[in-house]
Amino acid sequence: MGDFNAKLDGNRQGFTTAKGPHGSADLTNDNGERFTLLCNSNGTNIGNTFFKHKRIHKTTWTSPDGSTLNEIDYVCISSRWRSSLHDVRTFRGADVASDHNLVVAKIRLRLKKMSAKKSVRPFAVEKIKDKTIYLTYEFCIDVSNRFAMLQHATDFADQWKNFQETIKDSAEQVIGRRRGSRKERWISKRSWKLIVERKAIKIARDQTNSDQTWKINNAEYKKKDKEVKKSYKNHQRKWVEDKGREAEEAAARSDSKTLYRIVRDLTGSRNITNVTIKSRNGEVLLTERTVVTLGGTL
Repeated sequence: MGDFNAKLDGNRQGFTTAKGPHGSADLTNDNGERFTLLCNSNGTNIGNTFFKHKRIHKTTWTSPDGSTLNEIDYVCISSRWRSSLHDVRTFRGADVASDHNLVVAKIRLRLKKMSAKKSVRPFAVEKIKDKTIYLTYEFCIDVSNRFAMLQHATDFADQWKNFQETIKDSAEQVIGRRRGSRKERWISKRSWKLIVERKAIKIARDQTNSDQTWKINNAEYKKKDKEVKKSYKNHQRKWVEDKGREAEEAAARSDSKTLYRIVRDLTGSRNITNVTIKSRNGEVLLTERTVVTLGGTL
């Protein structure tokens, strides 16, 4: 990727291999000429310029006042793999809290065919721990009702299969799937709601044709973005504190398996033998006495 205010037009004279005919700028600037010469000298193609799109799907940067749009972010690929690049375009709907739009390249390589495994999001089991809602009771009732209809099964294999399907179906209906990736499991329901609201404001801002409306929506977007980041910070801190209390309880009952899992979740490291314990000031604690004295935290 390149981002140094290089603007490229559709004139590819002398650079037919490095540059395509679909540059979005009216005229190539000095940085654009240097960028094209660099790619041409190193056998690299500027992917954005080889695909024809509407201007709103090519511009990658919007000025703070919303009046200027330029294409200054590029996807480059070696000439050897140029045929593997199928498309390059921007997506204005990506909610990334930036004045740059998301640039996406589609690449297809002819490699060995392998069956793709569909990723399945885990169940949101953390909802069961929430005492403010009655999901645990509802889940137990739903499972009991489903098992009542399976009492006449005689074959052991059928019973095991029915047991699995019953638990999964009940969890799907009552608990639901966890939203986001594994690394985002600490994000609360309120934060997800704020994210959806922020995205809706961004869409309304990008689709308006009025400068005044754009500025109003942009100010509202910045305000909502601050709410999202504040909610992020608060819930991430709470998640870490809850994990710390859970680790303390596991250590008190000598549950090393749970303790190691929590440490791995907090540090993101598989090799937890090399994980250091630090004080609140960031100092590495070397002895048990300093851990007790300084109040070290994982």
